[in-house]
Parts: sequence; structure tokens; C-alpha cells
Amino acid sequence: MVFLRGNDEAQRVALSWPLLTLAERDAMDCASWAQLAGTSLAVVRRLAPMLMAHDICHDDGTVDPMAENWIGAEIQRAMKWGKR
Repeated sequence: MVFLRGNDEAQRVALSWPLLTLAERDAMDCASWAQLAGTSLAVVRRLAPMLMAHDICHDDGTVDPMAENWIGAEIQRAMKWGKR
């Protein structure tokens, strides 16, 4: 989870992974992924290999449940206390 800590772009990219279609995931369609994540193509191209290597995004289109929970907790904390 250290990889995701304080990295809003990585969190958005990770959470948008399940939103891709099977064909987009198989083709590693970074343009569609970037659009869904609301970030640039360059960011997705940089982060995608790391998210896969750290087993955060899985080949079957899911995101590691612990990562999802951690990101959710970070979002709740930011909403409650404001972004620092």
C-alpha cells in the first residue's frame, strides 16, 4: 500500500481498472484507462506496470481488496479532515 500512499493519480488509476471492458484490459488500452481515471495517458503508461507488478490491479479486472479498502479509508479521511 506504500505505493498508493499520497499518490492520488495511482489511486484513481487503480480504482478505474475494473471499469475497463475485457477487450480494453486485454489490449492494455491505456487511452481508455486514462480517460476513465481522469488523468493523462503518460501517467497511466507510467503507473500501469507498477500497479500490475505490485499485484494491485489483477489480470481478471479486479483490484486487490486490501488496496480498495485502503483507498476508501484515505478518501474518507480526506473528506473528513480535508486534504493536507
